[in-house]
Amino acid sequence: MVSYSRKDSVAARKLIDAFEKMGMEVWVDWEDIPPAVGWLDQVLKGIEESDAFIFLISPDSIASEVCMAEVAHAAKNSKRIIPIVVRDVLAKDVVQTIRDINWIFGREQDDFEQCLAKIKIAIELDIEWVGEHKRLQIRALEWDRKKDISLLLRGRDLRTAYTLVRTAEKKNPTPTELQHIYIQHSRRNQRLLYIAWISTTIALLIMIALSLTAIDQARLAHENEARARQQEQQAKQNEVYAKQSEKRARAAEADARTSENLAKAQRSAAKAQIYQRPGELFTSTLLAIDSLQRSPSFEAEEILRKNISLLPIPVKQMAQGARINALRFSPDGDTFITGSADNTACEWTVKDGKMVFCATSSGSVNDAAFSPDGQIVVTGDELGHVLILDAKDGTLQNEIVMLPDPKSPILILGPNDTSPQTAPTDAVPVWDVNISPDGSLLAIARNDGNVIFIDLRTRKYDFGFYATGSLRVSAFSPNGRLFAAGSTNGSVTLWNLSTNKTVQAPPHHGQVLSIEFSPDSSRLVTGGTDSLALVAQTGTGAELFHIVNEDWVEDIAFSPDSSWFVTVSEDQRVRVWDTNTGKERLRMLQDSFVTAVQVSSNGQWIATTGADQTIRLWNASTGAEIFQIPLKASGSVLAFSKDGNYLVSGDEGGGVNIWDISTMISPTNYVQFSGLTGDVQFSPSGEWLAASDEGRVWLLNKGQFTTLTGSLTDGANLKLNANVQKLRFSPDSNWLAISTSGGELILYNMQSGEQKTVLHSDPAPNFVFSSDSSQIITASADGKVQAWDVASGKSVNTLLGAGSGVAALDITSNDLLAVGFIDKLFVWDLSSGELNSDVTSTGDHTFVALNAYGSLLAASNSSGQINIWQRKDGSFALLKSINSGNVFSMSFNPRGDQLLVGEKDVLYFFDPQTGGEIARIPHKDAVRGISFSADGATLATASFKVVQFWDVTKIPFIHQEQLVATACTRLIQNFDQAQWTAFFGENDPFRILCENLQH
Repeated sequence: MVSYSRKDSVAARKLIDAFEKMGMEVWVDWEDIPPAVGWLDQVLKGIEESDAFIFLISPDSIASEVCMAEVAHAAKNSKRIIPIVVRDVLAKDVVQTIRDINWIFGREQDDFEQCLAKIKIAIELDIEWVGEHKRLQIRALEWDRKKDISLLLRGRDLRTAYTLVRTAEKKNPTPTELQHIYIQHSRRNQRLLYIAWISTTIALLIMIALSLTAIDQARLAHENEARARQQEQQAKQNEVYAKQSEKRARAAEADARTSENLAKAQRSAAKAQIYQRPGELFTSTLLAIDSLQRSPSFEAEEILRKNISLLPIPVKQMAQGARINALRFSPDGDTFITGSADNTACEWTVKDGKMVFCATSSGSVNDAAFSPDGQIVVTGDELGHVLILDAKDGTLQNEIVMLPDPKSPILILGPNDTSPQTAPTDAVPVWDVNISPDGSLLAIARNDGNVIFIDLRTRKYDFGFYATGSLRVSAFSPNGRLFAAGSTNGSVTLWNLSTNKTVQAPPHHGQVLSIEFSPDSSRLVTGGTDSLALVAQTGTGAELFHIVNEDWVEDIAFSPDSSWFVTVSEDQRVRVWDTNTGKERLRMLQDSFVTAVQVSSNGQWIATTGADQTIRLWNASTGAEIFQIPLKASGSVLAFSKDGNYLVSGDEGGGVNIWDISTMISPTNYVQFSGLTGDVQFSPSGEWLAASDEGRVWLLNKGQFTTLTGSLTDGANLKLNANVQKLRFSPDSNWLAISTSGGELILYNMQSGEQKTVLHSDPAPNFVFSSDSSQIITASADGKVQAWDVASGKSVNTLLGAGSGVAALDITSNDLLAVGFIDKLFVWDLSSGELNSDVTSTGDHTFVALNAYGSLLAASNSSGQINIWQRKDGSFALLKSINSGNVFSMSFNPRGDQLLVGEKDVLYFFDPQTGGEIARIPHKDAVRGISFSADGATLATASFKVVQFWDVTKIPFIHQEQLVATACTRLIQNFDQAQWTAFFGENDPFRILCENLQH
C-alpha cells in the first residue's frame, strides 16, 4: 500500500514503477478502486490486506487529513510502516507514528537506487512473519466483524499461528491485540470441539452396545411400520426443507444487513476522527454517535469521550444581525449586554438567554457598559451617538451626540428631545465608553483624540482631555483615580483624575490595540500592532519591562490578585506573564489569530477566542486545555459570569452563545512549583503531604495543603543532588522514602529530620514499605528483590536474585506483595514468605498496582496494554485488558473499584470489572504522581509544575451506557437533511441522532 499527497504524484509513480519492476504487487488508489465502490472503505481495506504501508513524506502529505487517517489505520492494524521522504519537512510537524520510525530519503537530490535498496530490505525483512501477520490480521478482522465461529483457526493452522505470535512480540510488525484475542478464542473453541468429540464417541459406543439386541428383536415390526409411514415422513421432510430454506434466506439477509451496518459504523467512526479538529467537534461528535448507535466500537467510544471532555453544556444560542463588538456583564452577574454592528445593543439573562431588551442606535454599536449599581447601560456607536438606557427595560434616558466643534464637543438630549440629523462626514465616532468605579463619571473616547467626561448625577458635561491620534481603547483604574487611553498613533496617555495632570506612558510604534489596569491599580499593560506588550508603573508612567511577541498583541487580561497577566496575539499564542518579573509562566497555542482573552473571577481559568472559530478554556495554573468550543464564525468577544458558572461569547457573524461550565472538573486548590514535579504522596495519618519538584522535596502540613493556592519557590525541606523519582510514606507515617534519578534510595525520619541512604543502584530502585513499617522492599532494574531493615538500613532478606529484568512493585495492607518482571508477575505473601501466585504476561512491566483487598491486580506493559487480573481461589485470572498510551503512574482508589492511570496530558479512571473508561481529567504534561488523602475524599495529582487537589465526590463519572446521552447534552443541534445526505448519501434514511435536540 502506498499513501501519498496528490501533489507528489510524480514521485509516487516513479517509486511504484520501480516496485513493479522488482516484482512487487503495489496497491495504489488510482488503479485499485473499482468503479462505484466507496472510496474510504476501499482504502481502509487496502491497508488491512497489505504486507507493508509506504508513506511518502512531504509538506502536503503530513498536512493531509486523508493521509493522516490512512497512517492511523495502518498503525491500528500493526502494519509495517516505511516512511520515505520525497520533500523535506520539519520532524516536529510530523505525527508521532511516522516521526518515531527511521526515514528513508528519496528526494530528487538523493541516490534513487540506494533508496530502492533500503526500501526492499525494509519490506522483505522477516518476510515470512510479515506474510503470516497479514494473513492472520485479515482472518481476525473477518471474524471480528461477523462473529462466526466457523472463521476461527483449527488444527495445524492454529498451532502455527500461536507459535509465530508468541515469538513475534518484539518483531516488526508486532502482533495486534485483535490477533491475540482471535487466537485465544480459536484455542478455546478447539478445546470445546475436542471435548465434544470425545463425549459424543463414548456416548455412541454405549448406545451401540445397548441397541444391538433391541434392533434385532424390533427390526421386523419396524419395517412394517416404516413402510406405512414413509409417505407421511416424506411430506413432513419436504415441509422441513422448505422452512429451513426460508430460515437460511432470512439469516443470510440478516447477515448482509449486519455487515452493511458494521461497514457504515466504521465509516462514520473514520469520518468522526477526521473531523476531530478545532471548530468541528460538534460534527465529529454526531458522526461518533451515529457509529456507536449502528455498532459499538472502541474507536467511536474514544472519540466521544475525548469530545465530551472538551465540550461544555450549551445553554442558549442567540443572534444579532452582524459582528458582536462588545460584551459586558451586569454587576450582579444575572444579565449581560452585547453591542452589534447591526446598530443594536441587547441585554440578555445569563441562565436562559432570554432577551431583556434590544435598543437601536444610529450606527454600529462599538462599546457598551453597565453602571456599578446596575441601573443604567451606556452604548457608543460609530456615528458619534452615546445612549444612556434604563437597564431594566432599555428605555432611553439620554442621548449624547458627538459634534466636530471643539468649543461645543457634545449635545446632551433628553428622552423627548429630537436628535439632529448630523451628516456622516461630520460624525465623530465613539470607540470606547467607560463608567468610573464609583458610578459618578462617564468617559467617552472619541475618534478625534478627545476624551469627554459626563457627570452621571447631573447628566451634564464635566471636563475633557485631549490626546493625539484616534482613541480606540481606554479604561478607568479599579481604584477610580486614573484614566488611560491608547491611540492609533501609538501614544498612551495616563490622566490622574484627582490632580488633573497627565503622564505619558511608554508609547507603541503603531496602533494601541489593548489596554488593561491591574486589579490593584499599580500596573498598566498595553498591547499594540508593534507586537509589544508594555508594562508601566501607574504612579509615574515609567516602563518596568516590555514583552516581545511575534505579531500584534490583541488583548490583555489580569489575574484577580494582580500577580500575573495574559496576552493574546496574532501569532496564535496565549502567554501568561509574572507581573513583577516579566518572566513567562505558561504558553498555550491556538490554531489561528487569538483576538480576545478573559480570566475568571477566581483566577482558575483563562478563556480565549479568535479566528480559528473556537473558544478555548485553559487551566490557569497548568495551561491544560479544558474546553474547545466550536463557533459558527471567528470569535470577537467573551466574558465569564460573576460566579464563574457561565461563559458567554460573541462572534463575527453576530452569534451570541451561553455555555454552562459549572459541571467541569476543577481542582479545589493547587500548589505551583518553579521546577517540574516528580511525585506527590499523602501520609497515611493525613497530617502531611510530600511533593517534589526536580531535586527538591517539600513537606506540607494539613493546614497548608488544604488551603494553599499559589507558588512555592523557597523553603524546600530536602535538597538532593538528583531529580526525585518516587516518594512513599511508611504506614505509620514516621518515615518518608525517596528515590532519585541518581540511583539513591533515601530514608527521611519525619520526627528527627534524620536522613540516610539505604541503597545506591543505577537506575533508582522501585520500593514499598511493609505493613508494620519495619521493612522496606526494593526491586532493582536487574530484577533483584530485597528486604531492608528500616531502623538499621541493612539488608535482611533477598526474595529474588538478579536476572529477571525490570521490576515494578506494589503492596497491600496485609503484606501481599506484587512484583512485575519481564513477561511475568509474582505475588508474595510477606507474612509467610511464600510465593502466593505467578502470572504469565508478556512485555516489560513498568507499573503494577494492587487494590486494598488484594483481590485485583493491574499491570502496564511496554506493548501499550494494561491487564487486570482478579484473585479467585488463591490465583489470579485475567479479567480485562485495556489499551493505553505511555503510562507514567497507576493506582487503585481506596475502595478498590476504580483504576487510575496517569498518561501524557490526561488522568484516566477505569472500571476494572468492565475495562471501560468512566472519567478523565485533563492535565498539562505527564501525570507522574497520584495519591489519595487518608479519608479518600481528596485526590492529589502531580504534573508539569503543579500539584492539584480534586474533590473526588465532584468528579462526574460517565459509564458506557450513559455515553450517547451525555454526548447529546453537549451538542446544539442534530444534522439537518442536507447535512445527513452529504455525510451518508441519499440511500441512507434520515435519522434523528439526539432526541432532545432541535432538528
